[in-house]
Amino acid sequence: SPEAIARQAGTDVPTSTLARFFASEFASGSPLARAAIGHAIVNAMRKRNEQQVAGQRWDLRLMATWVRGLGDTGRYGRQRHGRYAATHADARESDVYIATMVLTRTWPDPTGGADQFLDPYWQRRLHAQYPDRWDSVEEKLAQWTARGGREVYVVPGTDPDRLVFVRPRVA
Repeated sequence: SPEAIARQAGTDVPTSTLARFFASEFASGSPLARAAIGHAIVNAMRKRNEQQVAGQRWDLRLMATWVRGLGDTGRYGRQRHGRYAATHADARESDVYIATMVLTRTWPDPTGGADQFLDPYWQRRLHAQYPDRWDSVEEKLAQWTARGGREVYVVPGTDPDRLVFVRPRVA
């Protein structure tokens, strides 16, 4: 369970969960890239609360364990079947440290409020292998920006071939 994993890691559930997002989604990423992903996840959680998605009070644990059509599974897992992002990999000490900095706002949000992120490299590979199940990078970004007032953003200092964000359009 998320609670047992956090106890074992010697931290709280939100920090442990955010650190697992990093380890699962972008383990090879720089500290800046992982912090940017962390802020996007926290922003997505806040957005879900503002919009009262599924009538839930969203926290990081629920962001990690909620699966579309099933609700709260109570388990971490891979990004399949409507899960916001993967949380299957154990976090490293550096992931926990960055998660702590994001959650305490010691590391300011470099994304400008992004609430979605994408690794174009992996999206292209998955689309090439499973074109019926995975959108192309262009299709996915078009879906995310179609609601208007949203834009694709690359955090300065990160590789746009490996990480892009979608955020509210900045005037």
